[in-house]
Amino acid sequence: MIIGGGYWHYRQVQAYNELIANYKKDLIGVSYDILVESEKIANISDIYLRVWRTCIEHDIDRNEFAKLVNDSEVNIYTYFKERSLGIMIWQGDISKAIDITKEYLTQRGDLGDIQAKEQDIAQRIRKLNKPPKGYEKAYEALLDLYNEYEKYVQAVLYPSGSLVSYSNTIDAITDNLVNKSKQLRVLLPEE
Repeated sequence: MIIGGGYWHYRQVQAYNELIANYKKDLIGVSYDILVESEKIANISDIYLRVWRTCIEHDIDRNEFAKLVNDSEVNIYTYFKERSLGIMIWQGDISKAIDITKEYLTQRGDLGDIQAKEQDIAQRIRKLNKPPKGYEKAYEALLDLYNEYEKYVQAVLYPSGSLVSYSNTIDAITDNLVNKSKQLRVLLPEE
């Protein structure tokens, strides 16, 4: 009887340890994906900032737009022609420049990919909403990291403000992401 009870207890401890290991693996995986996606978002926000700055300085023709959005001149020529956009974005027409950039990034699939990944990450975080003992603070830190990531997603889906305010927003979010990531690493329990 003691042997059977000991084995049952051993299986319970083993199952709990497996649960903890899987939870930690999933939590680390989601936080890693947030950081990877944040790098992609940084690249998109950099495109907006380049277009913004350039449009302030001078007109943007199709060839320059291709360089600013990291795409081929053929793709941009086709895009402009299909939408009857003419040959350039006029200097100072910031609103049009950002709208065209956003529309192009949507058509190219960049913004749709960001939205799809954001939904995937949100779903994975919801599955982690009952942390095992010892992981409560790490889960809260993950939520903080996710909240900053959400701000980043919103900033590239809906760019607004002035060049300076948008740039400051992106810089603040980036700094917060780095800090929240460090906080999560510190709060993650050791094995």
